[in-house]
Amino acid sequence: MQEAATAAAGLLKVDLIGVLVRGWREHGDIVAAARRSLAAPASTELVSMSAHEVTLEQHPSVGVLVDGQRVATLELGLSIVFDVNALLLLINGGRLVAVRSGRCEITATLAVQGADLLVRQAHLELPGVIPLGRGIRLLPVGEYPARPDLPGEWMASEAAKDAPPVPWWQGTRSAAAPDRRT
Repeated sequence: MQEAATAAAGLLKVDLIGVLVRGWREHGDIVAAARRSLAAPASTELVSMSAHEVTLEQHPSVGVLVDGQRVATLELGLSIVFDVNALLLLINGGRLVAVRSGRCEITATLAVQGADLLVRQAHLELPGVIPLGRGIRLLPVGEYPARPDLPGEWMASEAAKDAPPVPWWQGTRSAAAPDRRT
């Protein structure tokens, strides 16, 4: 059972910003804006993202062994759904450099053997502009010119270095609990 607990804990170590960015890298308007801003480095593209959804699904399994013999297989599952509204992305040099105000509902579900074990929801309101330093690459690495002043991709985890180490699932409300906000 220790292996199952370890696998479940590993599922919860998700870079949420990275999941969003991977989804945005597949969005045609964002990719086109990144290419235009890469071709004209002095330009900044603004991409309005109305309602859209980005989803992550993972379904690992863990074999349960007794005396070296497999007696069962535990199927685990993690689903994270970002329901994003009214977001404005600033793109410069092929990189996402800032995010302007918007809203995001995040629903995360951890399942064992197909049964939802833990469901959490969080609501994020993004006030004003959130700068992203050097930015996050939106195109494949080979499309960028070699620049010694930008050695590698800025990682979303760098933004959290000064943040307290609170897991994303803590401090949220259960999906089963009614929302008492008005």
